[in-house]
Amino acid sequence: MPLHYAFVKMGRWNENHMIDPIETVSSLCGCKGLEIDVPDKWGKTPLHYASQRGASICAMYINARGATLSSKDIYGNVPLGVGLQNSHFNYGIILIQKGAAVADLVYKEQPEKIKQKWKEERRLYRKQKRDSSLGR
Repeated sequence: MPLHYAFVKMGRWNENHMIDPIETVSSLCGCKGLEIDVPDKWGKTPLHYASQRGASICAMYINARGATLSSKDIYGNVPLGVGLQNSHFNYGIILIQKGAAVADLVYKEQPEKIKQKWKEERRLYRKQKRDSSLGR
């Protein structure tokens, strides 16, 4: 099982509220043959997902086992940038203390397809909210 799923659940890849599943991560890291720094199809490593969720203890744990602080996903984002983008500022401080380069802090815009989906979801939400306030 990929270590990525300790932080994100299938179908809910964009959740960013804080969790720190150290029990799950430490158990998975104990499995033979588990590679810590393997990217998924978006180029995100488990450290990117830990950053997205503000999982400070897990980040220190997997960093001690060889996770790269400067790995970039397909959009050019490093774990530090992902953590700060998701308002996990204490997490960002920990990564900087561990040696993350602030100069690599890049957060490129998402591809147009993802932006369009987000705009459509926002439009539908606003329509539902407007309709419910009008009693429809």
